[in-house]
Amino acid sequence: MSLLPSASVLQKTLYSALPDFASIAWVEQVGSTNVNLMQEVRGTQSAMGRPALLGAHTQTSGRGRAGRR
Repeated sequence: MSLLPSASVLQKTLYSALPDFASIAWVEQVGSTNVNLMQEVRGTQSAMGRPALLGAHTQTSGRGRAGRR
């Protein structure tokens, strides 16, 4: 059982709180948030200059998991 609200509830809450963000997503699991966000930025010009947020209950790869740097 997670102490966090569901991914969909978190995403809706963040979307309401951060209206100036180009994109906001919260998912149950992701490989690397950084890799996913970089792919999103490379795929569009419309988000230039606006922040994007991707969060996850669980990250399976990348530098941010298990305290790795």
